[in-house]
Amino acid sequence: MGYGKTTAVREALHSTHAKVLWQTIYDGDSAAFWLGFCSFISKLDKNIAGSLQQIGLPTDMLLRHEAVTLLRNLKIFEPTFFVIDDCHFIKAPEVSEFLGFFLKNLPEKLHIVIISRTAFLKNLSELQLKGFVNRIGAEELELSPSDIAKYYRLCGITLTEEERDLLYTRSEGWISALYLFMLEYTAKGAFTPVSDIRELVYQTVYLPLNDELKTFLNYICLFDSFSIKQAQCMWPKNNAPTLLFELQTCNAFITRDRLTDEYHLHNIFTICIREEFTKLSESTQRELWQRAGEWHFLNQNHVAAMDCYFKSMDFDQMLCAFEKDKSYRSDGEYKEKLISYFSSCPEQIRVKHHYALLFYARRLFVMNEHQLFGKTCAEVRRNIEMDQSLEPDARDTLLGEYEIVMNFASYNSISKMLEHSKKACLYFKTPSGIFDNIPNWTFGSPSVLYMFYRESGKLSEDVERLKEAMSYYYQATDGHGSGAEYLMEAEAYFLRGEFQNAEISVYKCIPSAQSKAQWSILLCADYLLARIALIQGDYSAAATLLKNMRETLKTQKRYTLLRTVDICEAYIQVLVGQPQKSAEWILQGELSDIKMLMPALPALQMVYGRILLENKKYTKLIGLSNTFLKMASIFPNLLSHIYIHIHLAAVYEKLFNRDEAIVCLKNALAIAVPDQLYMPFAENGKYICDLFEDPRISATYTSFSAQFRKLNGVFNQATTAVQKSFFLVVPTSLSEREKEVAGLAAKGLSNKAIGKTLFITENTVKARLKSVYEKLSVKSRAQLEERLFPKSLV
Repeated sequence: MGYGKTTAVREALHSTHAKVLWQTIYDGDSAAFWLGFCSFISKLDKNIAGSLQQIGLPTDMLLRHEAVTLLRNLKIFEPTFFVIDDCHFIKAPEVSEFLGFFLKNLPEKLHIVIISRTAFLKNLSELQLKGFVNRIGAEELELSPSDIAKYYRLCGITLTEEERDLLYTRSEGWISALYLFMLEYTAKGAFTPVSDIRELVYQTVYLPLNDELKTFLNYICLFDSFSIKQAQCMWPKNNAPTLLFELQTCNAFITRDRLTDEYHLHNIFTICIREEFTKLSESTQRELWQRAGEWHFLNQNHVAAMDCYFKSMDFDQMLCAFEKDKSYRSDGEYKEKLISYFSSCPEQIRVKHHYALLFYARRLFVMNEHQLFGKTCAEVRRNIEMDQSLEPDARDTLLGEYEIVMNFASYNSISKMLEHSKKACLYFKTPSGIFDNIPNWTFGSPSVLYMFYRESGKLSEDVERLKEAMSYYYQATDGHGSGAEYLMEAEAYFLRGEFQNAEISVYKCIPSAQSKAQWSILLCADYLLARIALIQGDYSAAATLLKNMRETLKTQKRYTLLRTVDICEAYIQVLVGQPQKSAEWILQGELSDIKMLMPALPALQMVYGRILLENKKYTKLIGLSNTFLKMASIFPNLLSHIYIHIHLAAVYEKLFNRDEAIVCLKNALAIAVPDQLYMPFAENGKYICDLFEDPRISATYTSFSAQFRKLNGVFNQATTAVQKSFFLVVPTSLSEREKEVAGLAAKGLSNKAIGKTLFITENTVKARLKSVYEKLSVKSRAQLEERLFPKSLV
């Protein structure tokens, strides 16, 4: 702090005459950083900025990839510098990881300047070594003794050699300290020792101000930056512009940004003033926080308003601001603050804000705070019942909203969901006002049946019960999840091997889902159609369905569902013997790095288990199986149990432990047989066919075994045809990266295009391609194409 970083960068960029975008960070709020980042990107491309806002701060590798892919499409026609100042305030590692990834993949003519008091980038040394970043440190910004003498001479002060050396010893070449010493010298005619830099700021900058300026600073210091309007809102007199001008002219610690017309207090000065602020009476501090809250509320910055009202202890206005906040934030920092706000709010205030508590309960469910969610729901119901001031219609509406919230609490239990949806419809005259149909109904799951299959032998009943439950739920929520009931029916048909009926039910689902823009349902529908196409031997149709859905989701800015597309594509690739074509994050097992909602995780683990099986990671699969089963037991999700036990049976058979394999297979059959779910076994037939010959299975499951073999034959015939028509075996001598480069080169992509696709440099592409040519004994892209792909695919 105080080395002149910001000033140095401003001066350097001013001399380039380049376009400059400047984002200053004022606190550790990662969501505020992302909002500001998108705002500046909008000055280059509004559409890309809008898409980035929909993605939100990239919290995992997949979203980072999507965000950077968008940013690389920026069309920049002149040298442009994007400065991010005071990055040290950001503590969220996701921001550092995103910027580190972005620096490796900048669009042409865009330069990033990061200003920070500390080493901000997690992998700074690696980025420097590879030439992605340059670094200017404190050692480059320090003033030497001779520099100090020149600086003072420019300001009209000639130093003796002894004074010069004394200043260097005290300041260590720190420009801010030297400036403060200069002020002190001008005022007193001598350099006197002080205990620390804050004391020096206090003595030389703050104390000389008159009482009105000091009071004015106390009123505005709650803002990290502010406009004249903000200052006028905080200051009770009408002379705020005059005071700002006076402050600017008397010291260098307050500046005005010519681009935004906002004022900034230097961090050193801000610390000093805020320390003085804490010396004010509690009532005065609360009054000022209250005014700051009003400013944010009027400007619809409801999250900031909540924080100010909380600090002013105006809990009534805090809850009003929360009721206005329509964001879907659920990051860790926001979650902690939100829980703190409500836990601190007095009960006599909470009882008056029924909608705030309903919103809060809904957020708690999304944030997996289930114990606190249950407690809050009970409080909501009690408050509504005890509130004698409510008109009958208002009470009914609130009770309807409460039932919709309780519908979430009943997730995975169709009978309870039906009960709450029926009650909601009895209360409502119009659809829910606290809920809309935008959130993903499936929580990111690739299957509806997976979500609600919780009791063996009851699947047919559950399919019919879901139809009834959803009819009431649609009334209450204006069609959220439309088409889900037909999709569950279609998936049940598919798993029983009734492919024609499955396809009919899917096409019942699609128009309903389209009418309400239910993209999570449409994705599940396309995934099931892809699996049906695969059974028919039509790999092109299967791959195209998911590829088109991916592009549609990007167009619709539903980026969180792209993880689900990766899961769907991975499973299709596994079924045709191409697990290496799965998304890298799934192949590497980086499941904890992907921020998925907990209800969808077992579906991901189900696919990852099969990838481990295909890649002969037998011990790892056994080791992770207990974790997978535990996760699948939370609601429960029985389809996951079936697949996990089948995978375990396959592994133990491979490890020559037939007894344990039979136990695992029986566990899977015990769930699947009552509902005649054959396809999970048919899809894994190459691993478990021999187990069905064992008397311990064949004697008990004769009928099921016969149908399993029939469907396994259909599946094998289709996938074998696909493998012959679409895939050749790539020599195992190639590394995974070489396979990727080779595949893209064979399809005609240039080295530059390959680099952009794989996020590697053009030189790296050339090196990998050279290695591929040597290993495959080819000399051109044409020969590589002929070597890797059959003519039918060219």
